[in-house]
Amino acid sequence: MYFELEVEIGQKYGVIEWPTVPDGVFGFQASDLITVSVPEPVVFLVDNTGEHPPIDFVTSFMPVFSNRLVDAFRRAGVDNMQTFKAFLKNPVTGETWDSYQVVNVLGKIACADLVNSVYEGPDGMDYEFEELVIDTDRANGALLFRLAESHGMIIVNNSVLDYMYDKDDDPIFDGVDFIPIKSTHSI
Repeated sequence: MYFELEVEIGQKYGVIEWPTVPDGVFGFQASDLITVSVPEPVVFLVDNTGEHPPIDFVTSFMPVFSNRLVDAFRRAGVDNMQTFKAFLKNPVTGETWDSYQVVNVLGKIACADLVNSVYEGPDGMDYEFEELVIDTDRANGALLFRLAESHGMIIVNNSVLDYMYDKDDDPIFDGVDFIPIKSTHSI
């Protein structure tokens, strides 16, 4: 079974200004290895405060994970993340957080079952899924990847979730949501 990784809905605080990325970085949604030098830390301006600190999954557009969330993915066996140190700063209060990383999820897999999914598009390169169905045979057991048919979607294998919840099935991380995805088999 697979899940879509999303920032939990309803977050009131987060990124208010995106960093400038160097020439040659065509976006973290491309899922390609970034080979140009990326100045670290990558600075994000946020409106979080000490009373409302950043969550573990800050943004999905240019994914920012807490160090402990990155560590949990790695403990789960995920080995296709290119990471860069991130620095979050509230420009009004001066508060900062440095235990974050920008994550480039390497690899796209074309595994959407377009016959059984409900969608619009493609609009340019991406489909807009109202209801996604994944062909698990084409996903081939991958632990973490971007969906080739919709680059903005980060997909997570069920086995990774063992590292995201405690023994009572309570979430370990703030702001992380795993949306179940229906699946089929092509074989």
